[in-house]
Amino acid sequence: MEEDFAVLDFALVELPPLAVAEAFQRARQGGFQPKVEDEPAPKKGLLARLFGGGSKPKVPAIQMPGLAVLPEGSLPEGPITRLVLGDMGFGEDKDPLRLSHPIGTPARTLIEFRNHVETGPSEMLMKVSAALGAVEMIVFRYSGTRHPGADFGFAVYRDGALVRMRASRSPEGMEDDAEWSAVDHGAPHILESGLPDPDGLSAADVMTPEMQGDIMEALGIAPDRMFLPDAGYQTQLILGIGAGQPLDEYIESGAGVISATMAQVQAGADEADNEADNEGWEEEITTLLVTAVEDALPPEDHVPWLNDLTLQLEEGDVEGAMIKARALINQGGRPMAEREANVARLEQLFAIRGA
Repeated sequence: MEEDFAVLDFALVELPPLAVAEAFQRARQGGFQPKVEDEPAPKKGLLARLFGGGSKPKVPAIQMPGLAVLPEGSLPEGPITRLVLGDMGFGEDKDPLRLSHPIGTPARTLIEFRNHVETGPSEMLMKVSAALGAVEMIVFRYSGTRHPGADFGFAVYRDGALVRMRASRSPEGMEDDAEWSAVDHGAPHILESGLPDPDGLSAADVMTPEMQGDIMEALGIAPDRMFLPDAGYQTQLILGIGAGQPLDEYIESGAGVISATMAQVQAGADEADNEADNEGWEEEITTLLVTAVEDALPPEDHVPWLNDLTLQLEEGDVEGAMIKARALINQGGRPMAEREANVARLEQLFAIRGA
């Protein structure tokens, strides 16, 4: 991969591309709010000085224009990057996204985006994570040759919060006397099990490109092939603001790629819909959801999760409930075909309830 850029940010989510696209759409339009948590504390107190003290003024929510699915060829080859470090996000609402699937084991969606936050948690990613629920968003930052120093990061967002960040950053240079800062926030993730403990490392060695490579290999990913034109992705979606099909229409029309399992389930949708009365709906959806929580959550979280979903349905937020259920199912460990079939059936049942 050519490294003629300043910063490359990308993420991985164990969901199909349309579910990820839907999460970005809802987050963009204010459907979710990130959790309020403390900023990750840096080593040597550098971020505290950068962020400063006091509370931030409240900014009224702005309704962003919806995303569209742009035609193939709308982006040049190569990853979506910030070419220069000084690109601080003017026109950020028009930044493109690219979703590629499948990658890794189990199959994930690769998300290419621009994160204009230099240090600390990204509000955009926290909002998307809130839309994804319990499904983890694994995020990387890698600096290229146009960066005057270096910036290497690994982070995990879950349920609207930044739960792990491990990063090394040198804003101005990479010489022996360069001033490095490091972040070691949250509990170590299982993907770090083969890495040294950050506490025993210098700021420059808390996160390195080699460590990033080790994490990606643990995910079943070959880092040097991720962004190549012949990487062999079955599905790629380019999302942005421009001439294309509105994302909401794209999802509703079924123009997106659906797995063979989901297609088979949907083929019998009309027959299933005619047979589903209110009692049958309640019994079947309860069975599907109980199976999902038993597969994905510890016992103490089963009832609270189901209560939250029931409240969401009672308030009429069928779309939000479906996103929450889909995220839970994809978090589980059952075979992918079984989970996809459950998601497809839930969509049918939720549509009946919402009609």
